[in-house]
Amino acid sequence: MTFANEDEAYNTYNAYAICKGFGVRKGQRANNRHSPPILPHEQRDVYRTMKRTGCKACIKFKIEDGVWVVVKFEEVHNHPFVGDKQKHLIRSYRHITDTNRSILASLTRAGVRATKAYLYLSSEAGGQENVGFTLRDFQKILQSKRRNLIIARDCQNLINHFNFLQSNGSNFSYAFQFDQEQRLTNFFWSDGLSKLDYESFGDVVFDTTYRTNKYNMICAPFVGLNHHWKNVVFGCAFLLDETIASFVWAFQSFLEAMGNKAPKTIFPNQDHATANAIKIVLLNMNHRLCVWHIGKNAMCHIGHLLGKPGFCNKYWHKILYKCELELELENTCKAMCHEWKLEDNKWLDNIYRLRHKWCPAFGRDIFSV
Repeated sequence: MTFANEDEAYNTYNAYAICKGFGVRKGQRANNRHSPPILPHEQRDVYRTMKRTGCKACIKFKIEDGVWVVVKFEEVHNHPFVGDKQKHLIRSYRHITDTNRSILASLTRAGVRATKAYLYLSSEAGGQENVGFTLRDFQKILQSKRRNLIIARDCQNLINHFNFLQSNGSNFSYAFQFDQEQRLTNFFWSDGLSKLDYESFGDVVFDTTYRTNKYNMICAPFVGLNHHWKNVVFGCAFLLDETIASFVWAFQSFLEAMGNKAPKTIFPNQDHATANAIKIVLLNMNHRLCVWHIGKNAMCHIGHLLGKPGFCNKYWHKILYKCELELELENTCKAMCHEWKLEDNKWLDNIYRLRHKWCPAFGRDIFSV
């Protein structure tokens, strides 16, 4: 087979790959000796949840008078193909159109969070499999825009201010993270009073609900409760994105500021990236889910039922706060799903699978706030 140009060759093979159920990526040209080397990324680590299998399946071309000619086609794979319901997740399949990009940009400018903007677009398209890209693809675009927004003067003023606070002998500590182009991505700080509170009240709530106005960075405070049942701040991070790498950096910066004393229990958001970062940095500790966050997320998934006393008083509040035995939780959940026809609710199913992280029945031997 021959093709007029590189795009035609790539698009044809990619269409074949998607039809079969695998993704493709471009390799380097054999005679491209003047290409710049790929340098290691020292400032930001990348944590991947998927690994390559070393598959030898490929297609190779040679260029003759501007025409791309196939010289090798290997079609034997060492892995199973992706099913039809998962093909929309293949990287080489995903693409954000100009129309979708414009819609999402308008929603985020209006203050809508990336997750809700993506869910809205998915609903309009009839499901995430019809959108053509993932939430993470959209977040990468936002990340690039936020990085370009950070003015060098503002970054330097922040560094100068932190240096001033640290020079006053107040046990103030801070950390910054930069990308390959030396642009600020994440920063963290903690003062002497915060460290003193942490010594006395060690359980941590890690919350990424809020964002700044100008740069739309994620505000991620490390919060606890004192003996008066009042909130105390142990430290605070501002993050450019909600990736595993950013959360790993935030947890490492927090531990360093606290003399590598890890909290006994942490209550983060119900987020896969946060959970994976905890497994990397905070190995020997209790990872619990905040019941308040679960109740808040319920508004998006079962909000039509939360105003009904027969649902909340009899089932929902009991499940969240009052089940002290595993069998009691199991029976209550089954009865609730049967009475209110919730057997196919994926969010409730996921919450139940994580019950050991939030239900009182699984935390009776753990002292925490």
